Amino acid sequence: MDLTKDLDRKESTLLTQLRTGHIALNSHLFCIRRSETPVCPRCGNLVVESVRHLLLACPHYQNERHIHFCHKLQRKAESLSYLLSSPDA
Repeated sequence: MDLTKDLDRKESTLLTQLRTGHIALNSHLFCIRRSETPVCPRCGNLVVESVRHLLLACPHYQNERHIHFCHKLQRKAESLSYLLSSPDA
């Protein structure tokens, strides 16, 4: 299934980065020595800033998640695999 066929280049690139984890989040930046810590700058307290944290758990983005997932998708997104592999998401 080609998830990027209906996306423009910017959206396609973002989806690929989210799926591979090679995105400008501290978990990846720390691995490539571009960040001193893998911790979420908004949450701190040793919570790793990962794709899963950003899309499903970070309290800083709770409102955006609610707007996108509940209103636009008409459902609560609880699965990272659904978000990154479903054309509906």
